[in-house]
Amino acid sequence: MATTKTQLPNLTETAATGPAGGPETKRSFHHIALGDHTARVMARHWLPASGDGPLLFAVHGLTGTGLDFAYLAQRLAADGWHVVAPDLPGHGRSSHLGRRDAYSLSRMVSAVETLHAIHAKPGEKANFLGSSMGSRLIAAFLAAYQVPARA
Repeated sequence: MATTKTQLPNLTETAATGPAGGPETKRSFHHIALGDHTARVMARHWLPASGDGPLLFAVHGLTGTGLDFAYLAQRLAADGWHVVAPDLPGHGRSSHLGRRDAYSLSRMVSAVETLHAIHAKPGEKANFLGSSMGSRLIAAFLAAYQVPARA
């Protein structure tokens, strides 16, 4: 497995190239501001063989991580989709915010908004998939920001 690393002002991206049908195509790490907290958030990407495709943004449930979508994401990438599945703040490989009261609905919606803005192409109509709490966050995000999307 080959690994490359690129440093950008607010992003460290590590791309791990695995076998076809294997783990995610790459991982990206983002430092995002959430009110008075800053979180380091990891997102997993599954890319089609062409390297580009329509975006499907997958948001996990309360006790999950982006890996919850691995099986489906591998198959969707094989069908031409670019699947992005972040570990929300406090989950998986993303940093914890410290205090319990830091995990408000508005902060988590802000995290979804920021991550969507990072990964979506300008004017692109994104597709969303949510599991449990992830569905609630997507609905709140779409309502608050009036983003053109299919959920």
